[in-house]
Amino acid sequence: MSRGGCVLGVTVLKGKPEWATGKLSRATEQELEAWAEAILTAQTLEAVFK
Repeated sequence: MSRGGCVLGVTVLKGKPEWATGKLSRATEQELEAWAEAILTAQTLEAVFK
């Protein structure tokens, strides 16, 4: 996944908690890939980032 994926993630989370957008903007490529998979089954936003 490219850093473009991070831009997309931040756009999707616009208006959401600042901690979530901050995590996305500082994420490694591995973290972005893991979160992209987690978002499909997570019940909450917090669960995506665990």
